[in-house]
Amino acid sequence: MVTVRLENKPAFDVTGIKTWISKVEDFHNFWSKCHEDGTISALKSLGSQNLGELTKSLIFGVSRVENDPNNRDFYFYIATEYAGNDNKNFETFTIPASIWAIFESKGDVSQALFEAEMYAFKEWLPSSGYIHAKAPELEVYPVRDSEIVEFWLPVIK
Repeated sequence: MVTVRLENKPAFDVTGIKTWISKVEDFHNFWSKCHEDGTISALKSLGSQNLGELTKSLIFGVSRVENDPNNRDFYFYIATEYAGNDNKNFETFTIPASIWAIFESKGDVSQALFEAEMYAFKEWLPSSGYIHAKAPELEVYPVRDSEIVEFWLPVIK
């Protein structure tokens, strides 16, 4: 079951590593590579310095469309909230202040994320009175429960 809530969040800085996504398999390959090469551990270490003040997560995914939102290719980051801890291996950028429709789902992470995204785009968004804002989407993994995943969709009325 997917639940949804709306939250206003100020702009916040994130730092992480990116890859270009052009097919679904790219997500799994990127996460696997970052686990194997220690990137995930490094980001979690940075994230633990401020305990994800806004996201309540040590690491999260950021989908960032660079040009044409109708083009399904985009940059995907594995990131953490930036707390002034520079690391030359990571890129830092700002997530703009937004109203976020936060879709929470529980279970196997991949399946829960898929269900949250499908509910967001196929059921909730068309009937909500909101539209997708021009800001990155987030996949957030709250530290309070390892079986919960949140899909953050930036929206405007």
